[in-house]
Amino acid sequence: MGGPTIAAAPPTDYALVKRLVRAGIVHKAAFDQPRPARSHEYREGHLCALQHWADPVTKRLCPHAAGTVHADAWMAGWTEASLLWPVMR
Repeated sequence: MGGPTIAAAPPTDYALVKRLVRAGIVHKAAFDQPRPARSHEYREGHLCALQHWADPVTKRLCPHAAGTVHADAWMAGWTEASLLWPVMR
């Protein structure tokens, strides 16, 4: 009953880990340069799109209700990031 706690093993797919790290680097670079300010939701959608590129098996859906400004911002971030997918290959 009170057995040892086993920590979750890290991902073993080295290529997947490399793609996820690259997605984070590209996301950071996109927002570390001078540009108009973007909302948290926009940046969140941007990162989710890059993570989707890195790991298309994992579903990443917009967490905001359809038709809201938050959902619109999230989708706009996704759209910008999707333009970066060819660059990331």
